[in-house]
Amino acid sequence: MTLSLQELKKRIKGTQGRFDLLNLKDDLEGFIRGPQFMELAENERDQALDLLADVLTKVDGCKGCDPLRTILGR
Repeated sequence: MTLSLQELKKRIKGTQGRFDLLNLKDDLEGFIRGPQFMELAENERDQALDLLADVLTKVDGCKGCDPLRTILGR
C-alpha cells in the first residue's frame, strides 16, 4: 500500500483517538522511510515531517488519559 501526502493530511484530520493516532504515526513513519519520500520535493518532505511532529505531539497529549475514567466519571 502506498500512501500519498494528501491522504495522510486527510487522515490526520479524521483521527479521533489514541489508537488512530498510533496507527497514523506508524503509517507516517513507513511513508518517510519509503522510496516515495525521497522522490518528493523538499517542501513536501518538510510537510511530511511536520505532520509526524504534529502526530507525535498529539500522542504525547494522550499520555495519561484513561478512557475508562472518562467513561465511568471517576
